[in-house]
Amino acid sequence: MADEIQTLKPLMAVLLPVTSIIVALIIPGCYAQAKKAVFILGAAAAFCIVASMLGEIQNGKTLYTDLFPAASQFGEYPRINLTFAVDRFGYYYALLSSFIWLATTLFPCLNIL
Repeated sequence: MADEIQTLKPLMAVLLPVTSIIVALIIPGCYAQAKKAVFILGAAAAFCIVASMLGEIQNGKTLYTDLFPAASQFGEYPRINLTFAVDRFGYYYALLSSFIWLATTLFPCLNIL
C-alpha cells in the first residue's frame, strides 16, 4: 500500500472531457465560438490534470480513486467496488491521448492554411 496514493486526479481526468462535451452539446448552435472555447478549455484542463500526476508516477507510485469506499454488503447483494487507477503505462497513454486531443482541438482554430 505504500506505492499507492488515493487522489481524485484519475477520476477528474476521466470526467472532465465528458463534462466538457456535455456542456458543449447544451450550448445552442448559434454560439459556435463558445462551443470552441468549452472544447479548448476542457482539453487544456484534462492535459493539465494528467500532467500534474507526473511527479508521483516517476517515483513509482500508483494513483487511484476508489468510488463507493464505504459500501458494504447489504443482505445478499455483493459489494460494488469501482476504482480508477493510474500506473506508469496508463499515465503515458493518458498523457499522449490528452495531448493529441488538445492538438486536434486547437488545429481548426488556428486558421493557418
